[in-house]
Amino acid sequence: MALLGKMGEPLGQSFKDELNQQIDRGVKTYLFLTTREGWNGPYVTDRCLLRRVYDMLDAAKQPLVPRYYVSLAEDERTDCTELQE
Repeated sequence: MALLGKMGEPLGQSFKDELNQQIDRGVKTYLFLTTREGWNGPYVTDRCLLRRVYDMLDAAKQPLVPRYYVSLAEDERTDCTELQE
């Protein structure tokens, strides 16, 4: 299990609701993360199965967030997604 926080402009509530309804119906729903390896390397895409999309991170899971992200997120609204590999 992993947590993903999106900083900046939040996902729209209707989109989060659609994702959660789809997950509740048993439809496998994935998040694709694409990044470039190195300065000018190839793009690499990882796929993660979504289990739930939340508006806020549950207080019990706050310790799972690395400290260097906590300082970045203090002034940002964060959307949280629970992932399963």
